[in-house]
Amino acid sequence: MAETTPPQMLYAPLFSAFLFSGGSANITELYMHVRDVATLKPVDWEPFPLERRLTRWQFALMKCLGKMVDTQLLQPLGPGRWQFTDKGRAVAKEFGILGENGALIERSALKARLPELAKMFDGLYVVQRKAVAATEPEAAAPARDDKPAATAAGLPRSPARA
Repeated sequence: MAETTPPQMLYAPLFSAFLFSGGSANITELYMHVRDVATLKPVDWEPFPLERRLTRWQFALMKCLGKMVDTQLLQPLGPGRWQFTDKGRAVAKEFGILGENGALIERSALKARLPELAKMFDGLYVVQRKAVAATEPEAAAPARDDKPAATAAGLPRSPARA
């Protein structure tokens, strides 16, 4: 099977879609904008095997949105709707998708810069999950002796236990 478009190629169009929509967008607006801006391969239009109602690129786009939420670039507003955070706007400026004066990059310029921007996104903003600290069972559990806790604390036993 042919190789699909790398997910990194979808981030810049996603950023521009949010900026073009005024900072928040629903999934339909995102699909339409990314479809028009990104250079998708024929294999990207095939149904995704585990979710047949989505194409491969739409599934990849959903994963990108999830990573953008995890890195706090986006904030969910409800089912199928997201909003840029201040951090998201700062990243858009950092990558030149949004100018210092607030002007959005032109679509033709964005298309020309997609490979460059994809490399930048690939090198930065990797989502890392916090590791859960392992606890030692002995430290977490209270010391036990032969007596029930109430008796060990000097309290009388309840009638049900007597």
